Amino acid sequence: MRKRYRGRVLQVYSGNGSDVRTDQFHYMQLQMARQRRNKRPQEFADRCRALAQKIVCRVDDLQVKHVHQENAESMLLAAFVSGLVGVPGRQCPFSNPQNIQQALSIALTVDQAEKKSVSMRVFIPNTTNGPGYFRGHPVIKIGTGKFKSHGKYALK
Repeated sequence: MRKRYRGRVLQVYSGNGSDVRTDQFHYMQLQMARQRRNKRPQEFADRCRALAQKIVCRVDDLQVKHVHQENAESMLLAAFVSGLVGVPGRQCPFSNPQNIQQALSIALTVDQAEKKSVSMRVFIPNTTNGPGYFRGHPVIKIGTGKFKSHGKYALK
């Protein structure tokens, strides 16, 4: 096991510590990036930025470098928006962000609003003999004896 791991490390990295994987590998990693479960959009954006930096070509010509940088920025934005999951992943494409900062601010705002709305959905027990309420609907406690509920949540 240890020898296989060491061989893989030697295969991936050359002696000077630079990554020897192909450009196609890095493009695919960026395009296939998805936000991991229980990770915030900020962490996902940082991971996408690190992947996007690996696809930028190192050239001396400033005009060519600028073109490559713009291409990487647009790929970063597309990968970030398409890789978001949950409510931010559904909301962010509709906002049509123009750059990664706008997309990140939209995703963070939606993520915080979603967490706030989830924290608001709590069970509020009633201190009287009546039902408690969950999301505005009466909840009947089991084993409380005879109780008549009203509306579509009534036990029959």
